Amino acid sequence: MEDSTTNPSNGAFRHRVLSSLAWKYMETFGSTLASFVISIIVARLLGPKVIGTVALLTVFINWSTIFIQSGFNMALIQRSDIGQQDFSSVFFINSAVSILLYGILYLGAPLVANYYQIPELRSLLRVLALQLLPGGLVSIQSAIIARKFQFKQSFFRTIITVVISGAIGIYLAYAGYGAWALVIQSVASVYIGCIVFAIAIPWKPTLTFSWTRVKGLLSFGGKILISSLLDSFYQEMYSLAIGKRYQASALGYYNKGRQFPTQLVIAIDSSIQSVMLPAYASKQNDKPAVKAMLRKTISTSSFIVFPILAGLAATADPLIRILLSDQWLGAVPFLQIYCLVLLSHPLTIANGQAINALGRSDVTLRVNLWKKAVGFAILFLSLLGDIYTVAWGMVLSSVIFLVFNISPNKKLIDYGVLEQIKDILPYLLTSGFMFCIVYLWNFVALQSVLKILLQFVTGVVVYIGISKLFHMESLNVVIEILKHYLSRRKKNGSKV
Repeated sequence: MEDSTTNPSNGAFRHRVLSSLAWKYMETFGSTLASFVISIIVARLLGPKVIGTVALLTVFINWSTIFIQSGFNMALIQRSDIGQQDFSSVFFINSAVSILLYGILYLGAPLVANYYQIPELRSLLRVLALQLLPGGLVSIQSAIIARKFQFKQSFFRTIITVVISGAIGIYLAYAGYGAWALVIQSVASVYIGCIVFAIAIPWKPTLTFSWTRVKGLLSFGGKILISSLLDSFYQEMYSLAIGKRYQASALGYYNKGRQFPTQLVIAIDSSIQSVMLPAYASKQNDKPAVKAMLRKTISTSSFIVFPILAGLAATADPLIRILLSDQWLGAVPFLQIYCLVLLSHPLTIANGQAINALGRSDVTLRVNLWKKAVGFAILFLSLLGDIYTVAWGMVLSSVIFLVFNISPNKKLIDYGVLEQIKDILPYLLTSGFMFCIVYLWNFVALQSVLKILLQFVTGVVVYIGISKLFHMESLNVVIEILKHYLSRRKKNGSKV
C-alpha cells in the first residue's frame, strides 16, 4: 500500500494537515460532548460506588488493550514502506494476542473478585473483556486512517459509536441494571465502532504473513509497546491502589474528578497529535522542519488546553453541583488537582510523538523507565497518607516527568526545556490570570447555573482579550483552522 503522505509539496502538505485538524477537531468536540452528556446521565443514575466498582475492571481492560493497540500500530504509522503484507501480518498477530488476553482475563476473573472481595466482579470482567476480541481489526483500521489522513471517516465513526452505545448505557442504567449498564455500553462501543469502520474502510486481510517484516516492525514498535505498558501500568496503579486502600466510593470520586479534565484535554490534544504523528514521520529526515512543527504543535495545544483546565478548576464546585448533583461533591478537589496534573500533557505528548516519529523509540523507552522509577516511588510514599496526598503526589510526578520528556529533544532537534517553557509561558500566565478572575465569582452568592454562566463568559472574554492584546500567534492558528473547515464546508454545500 503506497503511502500518499510521503514527500508532498509544502502547500499540499499544509493543506492536508489543516484539513485533517479541522475534521479531527469536529470529531473531538462532537464525541467529547456526546460522551460528556452520557457520562453525566449515567453517573447521576448509578452513583459513586457503582462507578468506582467498574473503574477497577477497566484497569485490566486498558492494560490488555495496550498489547493490541500499541507497538505494531505505531510502527505501521511511522514506517514509510508499509504494504498489504505488513497489515495482514500485524492483523493476525494482534488477533491472536486478543484471544489470548481474553482467555487470561476470563480465567483470572475469580482471582480479581476475591482480591477486592466483590463477587460480582467475576462475571462483570468476563463480559467486559469481550471488547478485546476485535482488537486486531481495530488496530489496522486506526493505522490506515492515520497514514492516509482519513479523519473524515473517523469523525463519522466516532459520533455514530458514541451516540448508539451511549443510548444503550443510559437505557440500561435507567432500567436498574447497575454496573452492567456500564459494562454493556463499553462492549457495544467497541463492536459498533468496528462495524462502522469496516463499512467506511473496506480493508480485508489476505493470507500472507512475513516474520521478516514483523521483526522489522517490532524493532521499533516493541520499544513503544513497553513504554506504553509502563505508562498504562503507572496510571492504572492509582485506581488499583485507591480501590484497595480506600473505599469504592472514594475511587468513584477520584475517577469522576479525573474524568472531566482528562476527557477534554486528551480528546482535544489527541486531535492535534493524531494528525501530527504521521506529519512528523513524513518529515523525519528534516530535523529543522520537525522542530518547527513541534513548536507550533506545543504552542497551539497549550493555547487551547491551558484555559480549559484553568476554567474547569475555577468552576469545579458549581459544575459538579449542576451536572452530577450534591452526591458527587467529593469529586471537586480531585477535579481541581487533576487540572494541575494535566498542564504538562501538551508538552509531554508532543515531545514523545516527535521522538517516535524520528525513529528513536529507544529514547522513549529509556525516558519512561526513569519516569516510572520516580513515579512509583512517589506513589508508594503518598499511600502512607490519605487519598488527597495521593492526588497531590501526582502533581509532583507530572512536574518531574515533564523534564524527563523534554530533555531528549534538546539533543535530537535542538529544542530543550528552557526554550519550550518560554514558548508556553504566555499561555500559562494568561490562563493563571483568567483562573483568578473567574474564581472570584465563587465568593458571590448566586445560583449555580447563573454563577457558572458568568464564569464562562468572564473566562472567554479575559482570555481572548489578552490573546488579542498581545497578538498571540496561536490564536491566529486556531482561527485559520476554523476558517479552513468553514471554507471546506461552504464549498461542499450542506455535506459535512
